[in-house]
Amino acid sequence: MEYNTAMEEIEELSELNFITQEKFIDLVEKYVRTKKMSYMEAIVYVCEEIKLEYESVPKLINIKMKRLIKNEAISNNMLKKKKSARLPI
Repeated sequence: MEYNTAMEEIEELSELNFITQEKFIDLVEKYVRTKKMSYMEAIVYVCEEIKLEYESVPKLINIKMKRLIKNEAISNNMLKKKKSARLPI
């Protein structure tokens, strides 16, 4: 059910050529939940569906989503973990 709603939203947005940060985040989170996609996959999927250039994505995601993407990248070994400044004990 949620998938059809998301597809309807994408169709409306592609007709209007306008998307807000809240709508973009909602669409990405719906695909993460319903399709079991990673955040990066969902962002790419939404961008392709509404014909949005990837360069405009940083303006559309908030700090919370940036953290989720970063944690996802670290867990998939796409980013290195920050080394702590503490001495080993």
